[in-house]
Amino acid sequence: MNDQWKSSTRALLRANARKPGSPVRLLGLLCLGLILTLATARAAPAPAAYRTDRILIRPKDTTLSSALTMRHAALGTRVHRAFPRLGGLQVVQLPLFLSVPQALASYRGSGLVAYAEPDYIVHPLLTPNDFRYWDGSLWGLHNTGLYGGVVGADVHAPQAWDTQCEAMNVIVAVVDTGVRCTHEDLAGNMWTNPGESGLDAFGLPKSVNLQDDDGDGFVDDVHGINAVPFGVSTQC
Repeated sequence: MNDQWKSSTRALLRANARKPGSPVRLLGLLCLGLILTLATARAAPAPAAYRTDRILIRPKDTTLSSALTMRHAALGTRVHRAFPRLGGLQVVQLPLFLSVPQALASYRGSGLVAYAEPDYIVHPLLTPNDFRYWDGSLWGLHNTGLYGGVVGADVHAPQAWDTQCEAMNVIVAVVDTGVRCTHEDLAGNMWTNPGESGLDAFGLPKSVNLQDDDGDGFVDDVHGINAVPFGVSTQC
């Protein structure tokens, strides 16, 4: 009886599936459309993992600098930044009408560069490899108990980095050894005191006029104040 019921059910489904407006046929078409949609979405290319407005090139020979300059002019590109210590590496800014693949093809085919490649976007995923971080000196970030410290008595920096790594509106810094404000990793992230910026009434830069322009008790604290004795440190 059970086998007979199964056979009858299959026959009924096959018969209904042949009808143009049958629910079974419509359900099959719906499932097929869903499968095709998912397959198309899965096959869609991932967004480019590089900057679309610039590329990186390294000149093949410094004697060809004039020819490379002419190439820049012909393409409408400009050197955004150069790194002499890295073999003359150049960050080349592209005009709106020039795509990254087009620019790469042109520079690679010119014979003027050792390589030309996209400016790939990378993100730090690991904790710092700085020696002072791992030897326990920076125990305030991650205390492992070295030098008699208490394990975990810290600000839990690794956990915080996993939560958020950018907060441009938050101003925090205590650097006992001082910093070079023009360092490439810091220059774009240095806080500037608006009360110590610009010109004073005499046309002098407030940052170096030896005056407490913002009335906070500190002179020329354009990027903050010294965290070590004034006699052995320099404000920046």
